[in-house]
This record gives sequence, structure tokens and C-alpha cells, in this order.
Amino acid sequence: LNGNLSLTGALFQITKQNARSQNPDNTFTATGTIRVRGVRTGVAGRITPEWQVFGGYTYLDAVITNGVAPGTTGNQPLNTPRDSANLWTTYTFAEKYEIGGGATYIGQRYANNTDSTVVPGFVRFDATAAYRQPTYDVRLNVFNVLNATYYDQIIASDGGRVVPGSGLTAMLTLTHRM
Repeated sequence: LNGNLSLTGALFQITKQNARSQNPDNTFTATGTIRVRGVRTGVAGRITPEWQVFGGYTYLDAVITNGVAPGTTGNQPLNTPRDSANLWTTYTFAEKYEIGGGATYIGQRYANNTDSTVVPGFVRFDATAAYRQPTYDVRLNVFNVLNATYYDQIIASDGGRVVPGSGLTAMLTLTHRM
């Protein structure tokens, strides 16, 4: 489409040996094996010269093929969602103003390798606005616009714990080009 569309894709299989595994006594050793088969697709393009769209989708079929702790072989590894996706768009007007926004989706995942502690999936919406000049940009990014509750970090110890993601957050930046 005259250079206005880029499509990407990948099929892959990754085998991680000596993966960090929780032992029955709640210590950790690098002795497990995990296999991940997946698909990643992406799109980037211009609908008009001013309007850009970016997106992607990932599917992961992950399995612990050799677990150390009893009952972990055959389970889904912790912090590995089957599905994740993102969609982002920006629009430039009057050649110096930009607005945009998008969504990030992460599917349900587990906080441990016994698949007993489920971390729910989430959708987070972000936005941006910018004023662009030849030598500088001023940009406002707003993260988690709807102040959704989500879990950003997964910690395997103690049977699985999570750290909440940031609530509604704004960041103002000034970029100067020399």
C-alpha cells in the first residue's frame, strides 16, 4: 500500500533449560525445563498521512516439561499469559499537535508453577498528547486512564504473590533536539 502498511509475524518454539524452579522446601534452583510455542503478529500503518495505527497479538503455549517440585510438570509456567495484545493510534494535526491512545491486554496467568494462584487478565488504556516543534517536543502521557486494577509483577515465592500496577499516572516530558 505504497509503504503505508507493515505486517510482521513469527512462529517460534523456545526451550529454556535450567529454568528457575521452586523446590518442595520453598527454595529455588535452576533445574527446570520450560517449552514455549507461540505466534506473534504485528501491524503498523498509516490510514492517512496524519493517522497512524500500531497493533500486535501474541499467543503463547507454554508448558513446564521438567518440573522440580511435585505436580508442576505439565503446568503452565508462572507469569506466562496465553494471550496478550496491544493497539495504539496517533493522529497529527496542524503539523505540530499529536494526540493518541491505545489499549494493552494481558490474559490471565499464574503466580506459581503449581497453577494454584491465578492472576486475572486486564486491559489498560493509555493516552498521549504532544506539541512538536523543530527543536523541541512537549508531551503529556497518561497511563491507566480508567484507573483499572491490574497486577504488574508476579513473584513466585511463598506460593505466589503479586504487585499491583500503577493507578492513573501522568508524565510530562520536554525533549530538546540539538
